[in-house]
Amino acid sequence: MNNCEVIDPGLTNYKEARDLQKKIVQERLCKKIPDTLILCEHYPVITLGRKGKRKDLLVSEEFLNKNGIEIYPVERGGEATYHGPGQLVGYPIFDLRYHGMDLHKFLRKIEEVIIRTLSEIGIESCRRKGWTGVWIYRNNEFEKIAFIGIGVSKWVTFHGFSLNVNCDLTPFSWIVPCGLKGAHVASVKKVMSLVEHCSVREIKPKIIKNFRKVFDFDYEKKITRVA
Repeated sequence: MNNCEVIDPGLTNYKEARDLQKKIVQERLCKKIPDTLILCEHYPVITLGRKGKRKDLLVSEEFLNKNGIEIYPVERGGEATYHGPGQLVGYPIFDLRYHGMDLHKFLRKIEEVIIRTLSEIGIESCRRKGWTGVWIYRNNEFEKIAFIGIGVSKWVTFHGFSLNVNCDLTPFSWIVPCGLKGAHVASVKKVMSLVEHCSVREIKPKIIKNFRKVFDFDYEKKITRVA
């Protein structure tokens, strides 16, 4: 089995997490460290992927700033998405040369991790053909509960996924999430409305376990703080 290190900086500023990613990507490229999974939460931020445009913002930047939301153009695939407290964000910095050198298969594996995790807490989720991410189907419509946007440098992945756990979903109405106009967004708390104790802290170990199973990893758990 391959080894993977988990880094958990907790609730952190997006720029600090991005700088941490860059550092780890370079270390992984030089083979100084094994594959690494960063799991964290972010202070409110909207990121714009390579396909993201300012038109994906449905409110003014002044409005977003007044509501404490930063905006970052980033190198991942996809368009606009939102991160905030109560949302689990994962950055798998993996060398794809040890995972089949197949980005599409890698994306499907991340979806599988999330689908298995949600199943463990009683939520049935699914993929949608032609769309990356994980969805809930209820009330005769699809709602997106997990978002995925990946970047790759010399076969080493960065950026990653976000899973809405008990975050405020309001900011998603201020953007066109993933370029999907009129898309409905879900969270674990929204789907399991009677569950009061749902938290990122409870979901995180399940995500780690399912990464281990889906990617056939051993783990060295490492807790760190972003400097």
